[in-house]
Amino acid sequence: MTVAVRSAMQKKRILYIIEELSRGGAERVVVELARRIDRRRFEPYVCCLREGGAMAGDLKAANVPVLEMHKCRSIDLRMLGRLCRAIRRLKIDIVHTHLFTANAWGRLAARLTGVPRIVASEHSVDGSRDGLRLLVDRALAACTDTVIAKADAVADFCRRRIGVNGGKLRVVPNGVDVSQYSRASRNEVRREMGVPENSILVATVGRLAAEKDHANLLQALAHIRKTQTETATVTGPLLTWVVGDGPLEEELKKEAGKLGIDESVRFLGARDDVPRLLAAPDIFVISSRREGMPLSLLEAMASGLAVIVTDVGGCTEVVRHGHNGVVVPPAAPRALARAIVELAGDAQRRAELGQNALKTAREKFSLQEAVRTIEKIYLGNSKGDSHQSTNRARAAHAIS
Repeated sequence: MTVAVRSAMQKKRILYIIEELSRGGAERVVVELARRIDRRRFEPYVCCLREGGAMAGDLKAANVPVLEMHKCRSIDLRMLGRLCRAIRRLKIDIVHTHLFTANAWGRLAARLTGVPRIVASEHSVDGSRDGLRLLVDRALAACTDTVIAKADAVADFCRRRIGVNGGKLRVVPNGVDVSQYSRASRNEVRREMGVPENSILVATVGRLAAEKDHANLLQALAHIRKTQTETATVTGPLLTWVVGDGPLEEELKKEAGKLGIDESVRFLGARDDVPRLLAAPDIFVISSRREGMPLSLLEAMASGLAVIVTDVGGCTEVVRHGHNGVVVPPAAPRALARAIVELAGDAQRRAELGQNALKTAREKFSLQEAVRTIEKIYLGNSKGDSHQSTNRARAAHAIS
């Protein structure tokens, strides 16, 4: 057997780099990708620049090694040295980075160590990214082989703000494993969670951070509470679950109290049973002011829920208003309130939207397809044709 043939048969060693493995959307993308990558062709490792986090155990259970770099400050050159040594020791062939901090340090380390292929994922549209961060992104884009954008809107941001060459850009939307959802009984989960049988349950899942604008949802719920004394469009109590944690958790809880809705809003914190929880709600809400391709939205659609989203980022690349969900303007709590009230009062409409949402998730956002597409990128078999990928993402609107 020749050296060339032996080399072709060797597994490619991939190092996924992310800041930590908390229960966020990008972190779950990394975990699923590392777990589902074809082990006959690839050998995955995951590197956390800080500590492992809540989902590190999921990777270890799947025999994916997790490295921790223990980054301690904004500029940590010792951490960079540790990262470079790990890349050399493991003889990494491909580095794939996620989110700004890992995109910066990970690509720099990959460049310094001569990694053959460098891939970076951009998960959201970050209009506030400027100054030094923008300069870092622009400089490192030059040494990146492929930038994976999670939505058309993210790809546009990469072209306009970061200056990524169109030939390096690929739009690969997040995917979801539909088989993991709608397994639990709606009534069973509601009983377990103490949800009254006749209530309308609204849910949202996401990190409690400014860009998710949970305050928008709370204000909408307060407006509904105020106007329900004048209208009778919502039958039964309106309850809300806020799933996730983050820096604004205490502030949002206080805001709910100030608005007088704390008795009807439950903050459930970070959960590892989201697929099961999503069997219970009637309506799912994304109230963000900035997004890429929210994984929680795809999960809700895979659960067959009626969804309401704000018109930001990639949300409207997934949701076609009036067909598989409802779209409202961002930062417009009264418009969000009207949408919630309309769906709360129309069970048939919720069912129709939910069925179409499930069809969209099943047909257009397959997790397995997303993984296979990224495998082709790793092997250099997928051209950076942003127009082709854009057409694929837009095809979600054509589902009938």
